[in-house]
Amino acid sequence: MRGWILDLYPGNPGEMVVWLKLENGEVRRLLDRWSPSIFVASDDGYELARLGGHRLIEPEVLGSRLVGKVEQITDQAKSEVLELQVKDAKKTQLLARRIEGLGPFGLYRIYNADVPPAQTYLYERDLFPLAHCEVSEAAQRLEWRLHDDDWSYDYVIPELRETKVEVEVEREGRIARNTDTIRSVKLTSREEEIVIESGSEGEKILEVVKALEELDPDLLLTEEGDTFLLPYLIKRAEKNGLSERFFLDRDKTRLTLPSRAGTSYFSYGKILFKPSAMKLCGRVHLDLSSSFVCNGPNLEGLFELSRICRMPLQTASRASIGKALSSLQFYHASKMDLLVPWKPVIAEKFKDRWTLMVADRGGFIFEPRVGLFEGVGELDYSCLVKDSTVMTRNGEKSIAEVKEDNEVFTPFGWQRVSKVHEYRINEKVIRLTLSDGKRITCTTHHKFPVLVRDVFEEKVADEIRKGNRFIITDPPPAFQNDDLACLFGAFTAEGGRLRRDQEYFDKSRKKTRVSHQYRIEFSINKHEIDFRNFITKTLSKIYPSVHVYIKTKLGSDGITLVVAQRAVVMDFLSRYESFIASEHHNQGEQASFVRGFFEGDGGINKKRNTVQCDQSSKNHFKLDIVCKCLRELNIGYRVGRYINKHGFSSIPADFLELSGLEAVVRYYTQVGFISQDKQESLRQAILSRIRKAKNYPSPRLGLYAKARKNNALSFIHEVRVIGKEIFDYDGHVYDLTLEWSEFPYYFANGILTHNSLYPNIMLKKNLSAETVRCPCCPSSINRIPELDWNVCQRRKGIVPKAIEIIVGKRLRYKELKRSAKSDKDRERYDARQSALKYLGVTSFGYLGYNNAKFGRIDAHIGVCAWDRKVLLDATRIAERSGFKLIHGIVDSLWLKRQGAEEEDYKRLRREIEEETGFEISFEGIYKWVVFLPSRVEPGIPVLNRYFGAYRTGELKVRGIEARRHDTPVLFTKCQMEILELLARADSIAGARELIPECLGVFEKYARAISNREVPPEFMIFTRNLSKKPGEYLNRTIQSSVADQLSEEGIELHAGESVRYLITDYYSGSPRRRAAPESLIDDGTPYDVRRYVELLAEACSTVLEPFDGRCSPERLVGRLQDTQLASSPAEVM
Repeated sequence: MRGWILDLYPGNPGEMVVWLKLENGEVRRLLDRWSPSIFVASDDGYELARLGGHRLIEPEVLGSRLVGKVEQITDQAKSEVLELQVKDAKKTQLLARRIEGLGPFGLYRIYNADVPPAQTYLYERDLFPLAHCEVSEAAQRLEWRLHDDDWSYDYVIPELRETKVEVEVEREGRIARNTDTIRSVKLTSREEEIVIESGSEGEKILEVVKALEELDPDLLLTEEGDTFLLPYLIKRAEKNGLSERFFLDRDKTRLTLPSRAGTSYFSYGKILFKPSAMKLCGRVHLDLSSSFVCNGPNLEGLFELSRICRMPLQTASRASIGKALSSLQFYHASKMDLLVPWKPVIAEKFKDRWTLMVADRGGFIFEPRVGLFEGVGELDYSCLVKDSTVMTRNGEKSIAEVKEDNEVFTPFGWQRVSKVHEYRINEKVIRLTLSDGKRITCTTHHKFPVLVRDVFEEKVADEIRKGNRFIITDPPPAFQNDDLACLFGAFTAEGGRLRRDQEYFDKSRKKTRVSHQYRIEFSINKHEIDFRNFITKTLSKIYPSVHVYIKTKLGSDGITLVVAQRAVVMDFLSRYESFIASEHHNQGEQASFVRGFFEGDGGINKKRNTVQCDQSSKNHFKLDIVCKCLRELNIGYRVGRYINKHGFSSIPADFLELSGLEAVVRYYTQVGFISQDKQESLRQAILSRIRKAKNYPSPRLGLYAKARKNNALSFIHEVRVIGKEIFDYDGHVYDLTLEWSEFPYYFANGILTHNSLYPNIMLKKNLSAETVRCPCCPSSINRIPELDWNVCQRRKGIVPKAIEIIVGKRLRYKELKRSAKSDKDRERYDARQSALKYLGVTSFGYLGYNNAKFGRIDAHIGVCAWDRKVLLDATRIAERSGFKLIHGIVDSLWLKRQGAEEEDYKRLRREIEEETGFEISFEGIYKWVVFLPSRVEPGIPVLNRYFGAYRTGELKVRGIEARRHDTPVLFTKCQMEILELLARADSIAGARELIPECLGVFEKYARAISNREVPPEFMIFTRNLSKKPGEYLNRTIQSSVADQLSEEGIELHAGESVRYLITDYYSGSPRRRAAPESLIDDGTPYDVRRYVELLAEACSTVLEPFDGRCSPERLVGRLQDTQLASSPAEVM
């Protein structure tokens, strides 16, 4: 039979289920006898040979054998490892954890344990989703013949039946809950729309099941299907006693809630939330709201990503870019007989101070010239740059985006911003250039802490000289929160347990007794409300049916949280003991465990201004566990023993104390406490340390000077000033006032992130973890610029192998998009190349990611070094040909030469390609282009805020409101309407003539706002939560909105987004300032004044460069003389 692979997943033990979409449109379920393998290596050959027959391992495996595999990516030859064929593909990681616990740390090294079974099957069979193939069945095994190629550009996707499911809830309150009944269910396919609204709720549920059986879609589309819609339907089915009859897939499997809860995680300076996936069997469920690659009805990007990364469609639609890129690397690893480490083990090679100074410089950029330009040509290696200037608790952002009560990074951890200052000036300013390539532009009287002859001085910018030393920092490490690990830490500190038939000492009866029950308990203080809430919420999240009861003791502040359900107790203790026995925890788990432990048994020693905990000497093993985690987190500590006297008795006790300033700062930055009270006490301890340095020669810098002398803040570095420019400036400047007047310094540096020239560099220069500084080619002619590191000539690295298809196919899709004859083809190729672009730019950052299976910072550094060389060489070639550089961002150049035409730019492109060896595309010539200044300091350029119109009429827009995902639809539509008007102009002068017409567009939208003609859904703002509701110390709009939703019973997590309407922005009551979208009704008004102000700001962004009279204030002022409510305005 012939068809396309639609879905696959492990079935019963020893089976892989594959669904094939046949050429005649039917769907067939196939079974293949197959089991995955994990691999174990050890330096002890005797123990390795015995492992397969171990009584705890043998029942879980089908067989074992010694095989030759490449164990480490840097190995030159294969090693002998033990292959264990797993009986049940769903239990591979469980088996890996069991093996890990059989011996001391390092005895066994485990591989391929966390590669998803469905992907392993695709790698081994050399298949991919939606591959056109032929399959035959023989003896419960499938024989495959591939009639497709993952390199194909014009592959055929079968016609997939789609059905979108939407549910209307009979809300009892203001927010839809799982306890509310179903009002109606709508199922929409291409052919028909079915609305189920009659009958009892149970009848509606069964009718949904029946309708889906009849429609038999291949793709089930939802909005918020993972987070609400499907979990809601499951709960309603349970309520109506229909759980066994409620299924939505083709396997007719009972639909249940996932066993794992969603997780919050950090990514590129942001906290994001990934909900648990609600996957179906044989039918692909796509939650359009939780996928970066599903662009509305256009699923071509998802299909492309799934094919080349060899991930099932449901997995690919929810995968992060890093996961997708990992899958592509795992496929190539399987072809190289290279094992995938369960936990990354590749370490950074040693570098001396001078090498680090040369190496750790990042990519290179040229400062754009602010203003309007005509006839500028763009040469592009392809563009994706992210600029940020201030390191905040919520990620890196421009100083213009910093708000009061945000927290910014300082040498002593996070510090709140108490005031943001904005001034308009017309005077001289100074631009300082540092040896690491960063530039800082400031007023002449702006102060800096400067090292002069190893002594700190506060100097104003006008006094700065070349050679003065400034301070820079490494980005603070960010770990993924792990609530279960945190709970285990709390249990280690404050927990107790009982099992049936276990002896225990009954303090009340003063005798030993035998337990007749199963019990776990947490003993805490009744005033530790945050701690108690964390324990109960985490237990409830893991065990939805858990019952936690509270025991109190008369006359005591102590309470005990108790769970006595046998199944819960046994499962919790099994997980806990496995966790404690394991020697391999990621840093997120370690930080979370330490946080839970110190929340239970730790506190702030106010005399010594440090974090400390005490334990009875018989519990010294607890401190051993915590000390190990602290070492892994690079947090210094010391332990000791003292005699604790109680009356006439002396009891030996042990203590653990964080040692030194850096340990306290690292703990505050990386770990912290659960409760806000302890977190605030920790902040005050750091502040007390700063205040104690008030008698030093430079009071504000006294503690820092001492810390530097003792090397107590190792994440701080020094760079020299190498350049100083003075020029006239007319515009706005910004500054921040921090809450600690004792140390008013923060890090404000431009940080350059990933970009798309990098994939080409990695591919052409063979840059990968195992190829940079390889031992086999010390005399290689392939060298890293500036560092002279060798790159392997004998073998191609796994990273170049993986990204070859990304670079090659994306280039081809861009060509196909340009030559496409129809809009449909153009959209298809654009969606595919966009998906590949995300993979390409991430491949660079992934080289330096500490959890990447095949990453190493040396390769990351090599890419940056080549980037600096390529861009500088390209610039010199352009200037040699008479072109003037207007702007350059690592992978793009904006150039201008009087009278230059398209052929001149193409000739230049060929010269650059010949001399640098890297392909570069000519994007076009702009009729006009605007490079915008920083919002923080108008007149100071930024990298990623510009817009312009090519001679073809096509607009290119970056960094302004219309490109932001959190901008209300109304503002985006208005701004783009103005830009499309301006794009009609062939010159700057022509654009200025269109300003009156553009102002009419602004007034039209402002009139619609004032007349309240705009539906609320077009006025919605979207913001990500950096914390859980209740954890915010300051009343921002989003924290107030989150609190309102929480009070309505909605559980929110850090990283989730909230959507809201501004209702009374200038109100003194935070709750009145905005309303959550889900609480809006017909009677909810929006704040006309504030929305008009914000609309004016958006319009001013694109109008003020052409006409200085179009500032936000003047645009609002124009409206005072205009009768806005005079006539209706059709805008939406």
